[in-house]
Amino acid sequence: MKRLLILLSLAMPALFGSAQNQNSGPKFAIKFSNLTTFEEFRLINSWDGVATTTDTYFDYSDLTLIQPTIAFQLISKNSNFHELELIHLTYGSNDFKESYQGELTETLVSRRGSVRTLTNLSLKYEYIYTFRKGADTRLKPALGFGLNPQYLNLIDEPAVALDWKTENRLFVFRIQVTPRIAYFVSQRAFLELSLPITVLDFKHNRYHVENPTLLEELRTSKISETSFFPVYYSGRISFGIMF
Repeated sequence: MKRLLILLSLAMPALFGSAQNQNSGPKFAIKFSNLTTFEEFRLINSWDGVATTTDTYFDYSDLTLIQPTIAFQLISKNSNFHELELIHLTYGSNDFKESYQGELTETLVSRRGSVRTLTNLSLKYEYIYTFRKGADTRLKPALGFGLNPQYLNLIDEPAVALDWKTENRLFVFRIQVTPRIAYFVSQRAFLELSLPITVLDFKHNRYHVENPTLLEELRTSKISETSFFPVYYSGRISFGIMF
C-alpha cells in the first residue's frame, strides 16, 4: 500500500503537468481586418415616393475599398476556429431639404426633402479548418465555411406635406467558402489574407410608401431572389492576437 501511494505521488504531477501543457495554449483570438468588396444588387424604388402596379428598380454596383471589421475567435481542441465577425454596425440619420426663392418675395419655399434614417447590421459566423496545426508552424493555410446575414433599413420622413414617408428594407443571407492563409510573426500574433467566395446569395427587399391615395395592397412592393456565385467579390487583410 505504501509503495502504491509513493507511485501515485510520483505519477500524478506528471499526469497533471502533461494535461496542463496540453491546455496551456491560447483559447481565444481577436482579429482586426480591412474588408474590400465589390457587388451588384437591385433595390425596389418608385419615383417621387409613388408606388404603382408596375414596380421600378434601381440597379447598383458598389465598390468599398476600406471597411474596418473586428472578429472574435474561439480555438477548439483540435486547433480549428469558430469565428464571429462584426462587418457593419450603422445607425444614424441626416436631413436633406431643397428650397427655392419666390419671384415676388425673398422667402425660401421648400420643394422637397426628408429626414433619412439608416440601419445597417451585418455579422458573419465561420468555422475555420486549419491544415497545418503545429505550434511551431509559421505559415498556416486554412479553409472557412461561413454564414453571413445582413439587415439594412432605410426610412425617409418627408420634410414637405406633398411627399410621403417611405421605408426600404433589405435582408441578405450569404453562404461563403473562404480560403485563407495566416503567417505567424510570433507564437500569438499573426497576419492573415482571406478571399471569401460567395456560393449562395439570398435577398429579400420590401419597399413601402405611406401614400393615402393608393389602395393598401399597392403601398407595399416585395421582391426575393436567390443566386449562386453572384457578383460579390471580397478580400480581407487581417492582424490577429491570440490569448
